[in-house]
Amino acid sequence: MKIEVTHFKDNPDGSATIIVNTDAEANEFLLKYGLVSALQDAIEKSKAEYTPVPDAEIEHDMMKSEIYEMRKILAVQDEKIREQAKQLVEYNSTIETMGQVIESYLEKSKARRET
Repeated sequence: MKIEVTHFKDNPDGSATIIVNTDAEANEFLLKYGLVSALQDAIEKSKAEYTPVPDAEIEHDMMKSEIYEMRKILAVQDEKIREQAKQLVEYNSTIETMGQVIESYLEKSKARRET
C-alpha cells in the first residue's frame, strides 16, 4: 500500500493544503475505513435511540418473522463490519507512519520558516 505526501503548504489562516498520492490498495483502504467508521457511528447512534419492544406486544406472527430475519441480516452485517475493523487494525501502522511523516514535514517546514 502506498500513501505518500507529495506536497504540504501552510496557509495563512492556519489550515494546510496537502497533496497525497495513493495506489489502488490505499484508495480502497481509505474508502473502507471511512465507510466502516460511518456505519459504526450509525450503529452506535441507533443503539442509543432504540427501545426494544417485548415480543408479547407484537400481535402479528409475520412481524415476528420479519424482525427475526432482520436480526439475522444485521448479525451477518455486524460480522462483516467486525472483519473489516480487524483489517483496519492491520492498516493502522501505515496511518501512524503517514502521521509521523506529516509531523516530520511540519517540523522541517517550521524550522525553515524560522530561519
